[in-house]
Amino acid sequence: MRILDVGCGMRKHKDAIGIDFRRVKGVDIIADATFLPFPNDSFDKIILSHIVEHIPDMISFMKEIWRVSKNKATIQIWTPHFTSMNSYTDLTHVRHLTSQSFDYFDKTTSLGKELWFDIRVSFKVNTRKLFFTKRKSRFWNFFIEKIANKNLVRYETILGWIFPGETLYFELEALK
Repeated sequence: MRILDVGCGMRKHKDAIGIDFRRVKGVDIIADATFLPFPNDSFDKIILSHIVEHIPDMISFMKEIWRVSKNKATIQIWTPHFTSMNSYTDLTHVRHLTSQSFDYFDKTTSLGKELWFDIRVSFKVNTRKLFFTKRKSRFWNFFIEKIANKNLVRYETILGWIFPGETLYFELEALK
């Protein structure tokens, strides 16, 4: 199984090829994430850990991720939730994401059906989960996380700013 870790920095996942725009320990290839130096259909799994919030042109970026993915490849994404202070603290973040942000690439979702446009890429959103900071001073987050993940859109609409989330996780499947 070939694994690509895009924007890995010093925390490259085990057994992955690490790519980043700067030379640090763990990076195998220095390159721009929007122009990946790999042939089409190269990877079974792509890891995008805390990189998508830094990408100015998400459409071009996702086209490139799709291009280097094999059919049915798994794309794992971690990003700050829009209610997290971390989403706004880092001045290099250019976007803030919700549980529906990747629905635009999935023609089976309501947003995908309504707003999908021919970008010649298609993903299926298989998993979406919101994680909360859990510590004694925020004991309620243990319960809120369970409630929020039952209906993320309702949580984001009604409770998001009252009980802010921390990290969104998505698992997409490349469809070719």
